[in-house]
Amino acid sequence: MSPIHLRQIKSYLQKTFNGLIDLSDYQNKSETDRELLFLTRSLAAFTLMVIADISAQEASKSIVDGGRDNGIDSIYFDRREKIMYVLQSKWKQESKGSIKIDEVMKFTRGFKDLVNARYNRFNSKLNNKTQDIEEALNDAGTRFEIILVYSGQTPLADEPKRELDDLLDEMNDSSDIVSMRVLNQSNIYSIISQGASGNPINLDVCLFDWGQTKEPYQSYYGQVSAREVADWWNQHFPKLFS
Repeated sequence: MSPIHLRQIKSYLQKTFNGLIDLSDYQNKSETDRELLFLTRSLAAFTLMVIADISAQEASKSIVDGGRDNGIDSIYFDRREKIMYVLQSKWKQESKGSIKIDEVMKFTRGFKDLVNARYNRFNSKLNNKTQDIEEALNDAGTRFEIILVYSGQTPLADEPKRELDDLLDEMNDSSDIVSMRVLNQSNIYSIISQGASGNPINLDVCLFDWGQTKEPYQSYYGQVSAREVADWWNQHFPKLFS
Protein backbone atom coordinates (compact mmCIF):
# COMPACT_ATOMS: atom_id res chain seq x y z
CA MET A 1 0.00 0.00 0.00
CA SER A 2 1.12 3.57 -0.62
CA PRO A 3 1.93 6.54 1.64
CA ILE A 4 -1.51 7.86 0.62
CA HIS A 5 -3.19 5.06 2.56
CA LEU A 6 -1.05 5.79 5.61
CA ARG A 7 -1.93 9.48 5.38
CA GLN A 8 -5.64 8.68 5.25
CA ILE A 9 -5.36 6.39 8.27
CA LYS A 10 -3.53 9.14 10.13
CA SER A 11 -6.21 11.69 9.21
CA TYR A 12 -8.96 9.38 10.45
CA LEU A 13 -7.24 8.82 13.79
CA GLN A 14 -6.72 12.57 14.26
CA LYS A 15 -10.39 13.33 13.56
CA THR A 16 -11.71 10.51 15.72
CA PHE A 17 -9.45 10.77 18.76
CA ASN A 18 -8.50 14.45 18.89
CA GLY A 19 -8.77 15.55 22.53
CA LEU A 20 -9.41 12.01 23.79
CA ILE A 21 -5.89 10.57 24.03
CA ASP A 22 -3.93 11.42 27.18
CA LEU A 23 -0.51 12.88 26.28
CA SER A 24 0.23 14.47 29.67
CA ASP A 25 3.33 12.31 30.12
CA TYR A 26 4.84 13.89 26.98
CA GLN A 27 4.29 17.58 27.80
CA ASN A 28 7.98 18.44 27.52
CA LYS A 29 8.57 16.49 24.32
CA SER A 30 8.80 17.84 20.78
CA GLU A 31 5.72 18.16 18.60
CA THR A 32 7.02 15.30 16.43
CA ASP A 33 7.37 13.00 19.44
CA ARG A 34 3.92 13.95 20.72
CA GLU A 35 2.35 13.25 17.33
CA LEU A 36 4.02 9.83 17.13
CA LEU A 37 2.77 9.02 20.63
CA PHE A 38 -0.74 10.18 19.75
CA LEU A 39 -0.82 8.00 16.64
CA THR A 40 0.47 4.93 18.48
CA ARG A 41 -2.10 5.31 21.26
CA SER A 42 -4.99 6.28 19.00
CA LEU A 43 -4.24 3.26 16.79
CA ALA A 44 -4.59 1.05 19.88
CA ALA A 45 -7.84 2.79 20.84
CA PHE A 46 -9.18 2.53 17.30
CA THR A 47 -8.52 -1.21 17.21
CA LEU A 48 -10.44 -1.78 20.44
CA MET A 49 -13.23 0.54 19.31
CA VAL A 50 -13.79 -1.70 16.29
CA ILE A 51 -13.13 -5.16 17.72
CA ALA A 52 -14.82 -4.68 21.10
CA ASP A 53 -17.55 -2.45 19.59
CA ILE A 54 -17.10 0.39 22.08
CA SER A 55 -17.08 4.18 21.78
CA ALA A 56 -13.99 6.22 20.98
CA GLN A 57 -14.21 7.70 24.48
CA GLU A 58 -14.28 4.30 26.16
CA ALA A 59 -11.54 2.95 23.93
CA SER A 60 -9.31 5.92 24.80
CA LYS A 61 -9.60 5.06 28.49
CA SER A 62 -8.14 1.61 27.79
CA ILE A 63 -4.67 3.05 27.07
CA VAL A 64 -1.92 2.02 29.51
CA ASP A 65 1.02 2.87 27.22
CA GLY A 66 3.89 4.75 28.86
CA GLY A 67 6.84 4.18 31.13
CA ARG A 68 6.89 0.70 32.68
CA ASP A 69 4.01 -0.52 30.53
CA ASN A 70 5.74 -3.91 30.23
CA GLY A 71 4.98 -4.06 26.51
CA ILE A 72 1.22 -3.64 26.90
CA ASP A 73 -0.30 -0.51 25.36
CA SER A 74 -3.99 -1.08 25.94
CA ILE A 75 -6.24 -3.39 27.96
CA TYR A 76 -10.02 -3.73 28.05
CA PHE A 77 -12.39 -6.22 29.70
CA ASP A 78 -15.69 -6.82 27.91
CA ARG A 79 -17.90 -8.10 30.73
CA ARG A 80 -20.80 -8.94 28.47
CA GLU A 81 -18.77 -11.18 26.17
CA LYS A 82 -16.27 -12.15 28.89
CA ILE A 83 -13.25 -11.27 26.76
CA MET A 84 -10.12 -9.55 28.04
CA TYR A 85 -8.35 -7.71 25.22
CA VAL A 86 -4.61 -7.12 25.64
CA LEU A 87 -2.98 -5.08 22.91
CA GLN A 88 0.34 -3.78 21.62
CA SER A 89 0.36 -0.97 19.05
CA LYS A 90 3.13 0.45 16.85
CA TRP A 91 2.91 3.42 14.50
CA LYS A 92 5.43 3.35 11.66
CA GLN A 93 6.16 6.66 9.96
CA GLU A 94 6.61 4.85 6.64
CA SER A 95 4.31 2.38 4.93
CA LYS A 96 6.87 -0.38 5.31
CA GLY A 97 7.85 -1.99 8.57
CA SER A 98 6.53 -4.45 11.09
CA ILE A 99 6.81 -5.21 14.82
CA LYS A 100 10.30 -6.32 15.79
CA ILE A 101 11.21 -9.40 17.79
CA ASP A 102 12.35 -7.43 20.86
CA GLU A 103 9.02 -5.57 20.92
CA VAL A 104 7.08 -8.83 20.64
CA MET A 105 9.18 -10.47 23.37
CA LYS A 106 8.50 -7.55 25.69
CA PHE A 107 4.79 -7.95 25.00
CA THR A 108 4.74 -11.71 25.63
CA ARG A 109 6.65 -11.24 28.89
CA GLY A 110 4.19 -8.54 29.89
CA PHE A 111 1.24 -10.79 29.15
CA LYS A 112 2.71 -13.55 31.31
CA ASP A 113 3.24 -11.04 34.12
CA LEU A 114 -0.35 -9.88 33.69
CA VAL A 115 -1.97 -13.31 33.96
CA ASN A 116 0.24 -14.08 36.96
CA ALA A 117 -0.92 -10.83 38.62
CA ARG A 118 2.60 -9.41 38.95
CA TYR A 119 1.24 -5.88 39.11
CA ASN A 120 4.43 -4.47 40.64
CA ARG A 121 6.00 -4.81 37.19
CA PHE A 122 3.49 -2.41 35.63
CA ASN A 123 2.79 1.31 35.72
CA SER A 124 -0.02 3.06 37.57
CA LYS A 125 -2.22 3.15 34.46
CA LEU A 126 -2.48 -0.62 34.37
CA ASN A 127 -2.66 -0.90 38.15
CA ASN A 128 -5.75 1.30 38.03
CA LYS A 129 -7.41 -1.54 36.10
CA THR A 130 -6.57 -4.36 38.51
CA GLN A 131 -10.22 -4.76 39.55
CA ASP A 132 -11.17 -5.56 35.94
CA ILE A 133 -8.13 -7.78 35.51
CA GLU A 134 -8.82 -9.74 38.69
CA GLU A 135 -12.45 -10.20 37.69
CA ALA A 136 -11.35 -11.58 34.33
CA LEU A 137 -8.68 -13.85 35.79
CA ASN A 138 -11.04 -15.30 38.41
CA ASP A 139 -13.85 -16.14 35.98
CA ALA A 140 -13.48 -19.55 34.29
CA GLY A 141 -15.62 -18.26 31.43
CA THR A 142 -13.19 -15.50 30.45
CA ARG A 143 -11.27 -15.70 27.19
CA PHE A 144 -8.19 -13.60 26.46
CA GLU A 145 -7.44 -12.06 23.10
CA ILE A 146 -3.98 -10.69 22.41
CA ILE A 147 -3.80 -8.19 19.58
CA LEU A 148 -0.83 -6.73 17.75
CA VAL A 149 -1.60 -3.80 15.47
CA TYR A 150 0.87 -1.75 13.45
CA SER A 151 0.63 0.77 10.64
CA GLY A 152 3.30 -0.88 8.50
CA GLN A 153 2.55 -3.20 5.63
CA THR A 154 5.35 -5.76 6.07
CA PRO A 155 4.13 -9.10 7.51
CA LEU A 156 5.49 -10.31 10.83
CA ALA A 157 8.83 -12.07 10.46
CA ASP A 158 9.27 -15.72 11.44
CA GLU A 159 10.91 -14.95 14.80
CA PRO A 160 8.09 -12.75 16.16
CA LYS A 161 5.54 -15.26 14.84
CA ARG A 162 7.31 -18.09 16.65
CA GLU A 163 7.39 -16.08 19.88
CA LEU A 164 3.64 -15.51 19.69
CA ASP A 165 2.89 -19.11 18.75
CA ASP A 166 4.96 -20.30 21.71
CA LEU A 167 2.93 -18.05 24.00
CA LEU A 168 -0.34 -19.48 22.68
CA ASP A 169 0.94 -23.05 23.10
CA GLU A 170 1.93 -22.30 26.69
CA MET A 171 -1.33 -20.58 27.61
CA ASN A 172 -3.59 -23.09 25.85
CA ASP A 173 -1.98 -26.18 27.33
CA SER A 174 -5.25 -27.50 28.81
CA SER A 175 -7.87 -25.61 26.79
CA ASP A 176 -8.03 -22.82 24.21
CA ILE A 177 -8.40 -19.77 26.42
CA VAL A 178 -6.09 -17.33 24.59
CA SER A 179 -6.43 -16.28 20.95
CA MET A 180 -4.48 -13.83 18.81
CA ARG A 181 -5.06 -11.26 16.08
CA VAL A 182 -2.45 -9.39 14.07
CA LEU A 183 -3.57 -6.31 12.11
CA ASN A 184 -1.39 -4.37 9.69
CA GLN A 185 -1.93 -1.40 7.40
CA SER A 186 -4.12 -3.29 4.92
CA ASN A 187 -6.50 -4.42 7.67
CA ILE A 188 -6.66 -0.95 9.23
CA TYR A 189 -7.31 0.78 5.91
CA SER A 190 -9.98 -1.75 4.95
CA ILE A 191 -11.87 -1.11 8.19
CA ILE A 192 -11.68 2.67 7.83
CA SER A 193 -12.65 2.70 4.15
CA GLN A 194 -15.70 0.51 4.86
CA GLY A 195 -16.75 2.59 7.85
CA ALA A 196 -15.28 1.83 11.25
CA SER A 197 -18.67 2.10 12.92
CA GLY A 198 -19.71 -1.07 11.18
CA ASN A 199 -21.44 -0.85 7.82
CA PRO A 200 -23.24 -4.15 7.19
CA ILE A 201 -21.27 -6.82 5.35
CA ASN A 202 -23.17 -7.89 2.24
CA LEU A 203 -21.84 -10.93 0.42
CA ASP A 204 -22.95 -12.86 -2.66
CA VAL A 205 -22.28 -16.51 -1.87
CA CYS A 206 -22.07 -19.28 -4.46
CA LEU A 207 -23.25 -22.51 -2.75
CA PHE A 208 -22.56 -25.96 -4.18
CA ASP A 209 -24.66 -29.03 -3.27
CA TRP A 210 -26.98 -26.73 -1.40
CA GLY A 211 -30.21 -27.36 0.42
CA GLN A 212 -32.55 -25.64 2.83
CA THR A 213 -34.51 -26.22 6.01
CA LYS A 214 -37.59 -24.33 7.16
CA GLU A 215 -37.78 -25.35 10.82
CA PRO A 216 -37.24 -23.85 13.33
CA TYR A 217 -35.94 -21.07 11.02
CA GLN A 218 -35.52 -20.93 7.28
CA SER A 219 -31.86 -21.54 6.53
CA TYR A 220 -29.61 -22.68 3.72
CA TYR A 221 -26.58 -24.94 3.74
CA GLY A 222 -23.99 -26.12 1.25
CA GLN A 223 -20.34 -25.94 0.27
CA VAL A 224 -18.36 -22.76 -0.45
CA SER A 225 -15.01 -22.42 -2.18
CA ALA A 226 -12.14 -22.01 0.28
CA ARG A 227 -10.74 -19.27 -1.97
CA GLU A 228 -14.01 -17.36 -1.63
CA VAL A 229 -13.89 -17.62 2.16
CA ALA A 230 -10.28 -16.38 2.07
CA ASP A 231 -11.47 -13.37 0.05
CA TRP A 232 -14.07 -12.60 2.73
CA TRP A 233 -11.30 -12.67 5.31
CA ASN A 234 -9.02 -10.36 3.32
CA GLN A 235 -11.79 -7.86 2.61
CA HIS A 236 -13.64 -7.77 5.92
CA PHE A 237 -11.24 -8.84 8.69
CA PRO A 238 -11.59 -8.26 11.63
CA LYS A 239 -15.32 -7.45 11.41
CA LEU A 240 -16.27 -10.71 9.71
CA PHE A 241 -16.78 -12.48 13.04
CA SER A 242 -17.93 -9.48 15.10
